[in-house]
Amino acid sequence: MDNTLTSTSASISNLGPLSDLCWPGKISARLLIKEGVAHEDQIKDLIKNINNYYHPTNVAAKTRCIDGRFDPDFELSGLGPQVPGGSVGATLAYKLSAGRSSLVDSNFSDDAEQMFKTFEKLNITPGAHRDEHADGINAVGCGAIDKMSLAVDLLSDKKYVNAIYELSKAMIGEGFKDDNFYNVIGAAVTLNARSSDYFGNRLLSFDKLEEHVTNSVATLLGNHQECIVVANYVNNTTLAANVLLEDYNGIQVFNYDVWRTLDLADKLFPTKSRANDKDLFIMARAMTAVATLMCLTDGSQTLLIRS
Repeated sequence: MDNTLTSTSASISNLGPLSDLCWPGKISARLLIKEGVAHEDQIKDLIKNINNYYHPTNVAAKTRCIDGRFDPDFELSGLGPQVPGGSVGATLAYKLSAGRSSLVDSNFSDDAEQMFKTFEKLNITPGAHRDEHADGINAVGCGAIDKMSLAVDLLSDKKYVNAIYELSKAMIGEGFKDDNFYNVIGAAVTLNARSSDYFGNRLLSFDKLEEHVTNSVATLLGNHQECIVVANYVNNTTLAANVLLEDYNGIQVFNYDVWRTLDLADKLFPTKSRANDKDLFIMARAMTAVATLMCLTDGSQTLLIRS
């Protein structure tokens, strides 16, 4: 198996730590450095050389999550794009945007199954992951899925509105609109009121995904040691996480291929009549990505923009 990287060049902007305040998540770059698992010089060197670990995606490959841990099924020629929660995670962004009309009478598993069918119609291979720690009853081992109800709760919490606003704006850029931001917040408040009902069967979504696509759910190994978050805008490229892990023992990266969200939005809403749904979906995907990072990390990771 040839795992020789075909690296791709791009501009890297270092925005510093995700947050100056402590977020609810447990993954801490600060603590990893303190405990000697990671080192500041290593992190600086990786930031300098991060472009060397990006590789062209395979158009037929399954969608991956942003998780930076080791994938035993890794194959460089078969890398799909990384988005929070994989294709399962797109379900929540759709529900908070174009799918708002059914906020009060739907459930996550059914919505996720519909999203998988939509992916297949668009010739996008859905995918997700478990891990070796999950008990299989209350969790699957993907933080973006296991903590999805918490993410909605954080979107509904005025304490975090400013941070979500600023980071979402940094991700979306000139297309950011205040009205869209607060529309998604309103949808999150509505969904949060019935969170236990809506997310109660969320784990069934993984069973349904595996029924739709064989070998679509990977099992990642090891503990979380992410010290960097990358928002990647370079089309048809993604992070070769396993190769990076070999070179930077102790350091992992949360990589979000934002270009995939923009591409998916174009395919979901191809007509001018649905331009507003498209903008809302992009907004919701950015906001749920930030809320997911809040659930998973304490905000001490360095944020890079790759464009």
